[in-house]
Amino acid sequence: MEKFLYFSNAGGEDASTDILCMPVSKFRGFKIPTGVTDAVSLHMKFDRLSEALTGGATDNEDFDAVDLVIASGTAKTVCKAIVEAINFGKEPFIVVADDTNSVYLDANITDVAGITIVE
Repeated sequence: MEKFLYFSNAGGEDASTDILCMPVSKFRGFKIPTGVTDAVSLHMKFDRLSEALTGGATDNEDFDAVDLVIASGTAKTVCKAIVEAINFGKEPFIVVADDTNSVYLDANITDVAGITIVE
């Protein structure tokens, strides 16, 4: 059964970058964004959803992404919590960060700084 990762940035659910729900199979990994010195931002990268919907191949240049705000020094803990929810969780719908309802997979996740969807 396919699992899905859900993100909401409390933007009012009225714009294309307010919510993202991605199949886990599109997840490509984590990184600390360039220029971040205190590791309070965690970048999650996904294959482009729009290409998957139209049947095109991912060109490995443009990715959909979510930027999470996390507590300083907790990147490893947050990555581990997300990976464990994917691998061992029983629910197919995984809420990673929902700013609208203040629900977070791990207590060290505090906000969704941004959602990028490449059209």
